[in-house]
This record gives sequence, structure tokens and C-alpha cells, in this order.
Amino acid sequence: MGKQMGVSLIKPVDKNTPFNEALRSTQTLQGVYAGSSLIYLLVAKILSSVPSLPRGFVQWPESQYEQLLWGAAAITAIVVGITFLLLPKITSPAALIQKKQIASLEELGYELRQTHILKIVVMQIPAILGLVLFLFNGHWLHMIPFVLVNLFLLAATAPTQSAWEKAKMQFESHQLITS
Repeated sequence: MGKQMGVSLIKPVDKNTPFNEALRSTQTLQGVYAGSSLIYLLVAKILSSVPSLPRGFVQWPESQYEQLLWGAAAITAIVVGITFLLLPKITSPAALIQKKQIASLEELGYELRQTHILKIVVMQIPAILGLVLFLFNGHWLHMIPFVLVNLFLLAATAPTQSAWEKAKMQFESHQLITS
């Protein structure tokens, strides 16, 4: 019923537009960063199981290490707050469209990708802190909560086709209003 005299009434989705390519490259990058966090854990587990290696590369008294652990936990909590409270306000499609005065869907895809890269870098901080903690004390189990927070943040903010399509519709309606 979607055809009338051999002509499709449904507009086909072009999967190879620069906008869709920006989405795919952003999703790929997201996966790479999630994989890197898991690799941090794997390397830490392997290093901790080698008996000839020292337990941690910097020997600190336990009380100083605990301060470092609590500091890392506080920084991780700040990153979670930034990820869910601040970044959505400055990286939302509506904010980008208004602030950047985006003129094309290609530009919108580029800006969405760039802002998501910023988010990924911020969300990677807990995993890096976990790796630093491991390097200081050699307890790879202390890395796990930090890597899990990182993976949770990446999963919670993963770029989806529906979110980008919504951004596309916001852009198109903004174009109609301003023209």
C-alpha cells in the first residue's frame, strides 16, 4: 500500500549521508573507548598475577593511598555530576543549533560528533583514575568500580539513531522558523 503507480510514497533513508556517517563514527569511537577501559582491567589483572613484578610501582603508606582512593572517588562523583547535569545543557542539539548557528545537516553531524568526543574524554577520567590507583598500589580490584562507572557513563550517553534523528528534526524545524 506504500506504492502508487510504481512510485514509493515512503522516502528511503540514505544511510551514507555525512550526518549518518558522523553518527556511525561516533558510535565506533564510543565502542573503542569502552574497549580501552576493559583493556585497562585486563592489563592490570595480568600485571597483578605476575609474581616477579612489585605490588604497585609506587610504594605509599596505606593511609596516603586511602586518601588517594577517596580523592579519586570524589573526582569520579564530580565527573558523574558533570556528565548528567552540565554536559547535557551545553552539548544538547538545541544548544548547539542556537549557539553555533549551524547551516547544514553535515555541520550538525560534525558538531554532535565533536561534542560527544568531549563527553567521552570527560567520561574516561574514572577509568584512568582506576588505572592510576592500580599503578600506585597494585590492587587491580580497586580499578573495577572506576571502570564500571566509566562503562555505565558511556552506556548511558551512547549516541543513538533515534537521538540523532530527533536532533535532525530539531534542526529542520529551527531552519523553518528562521527562514
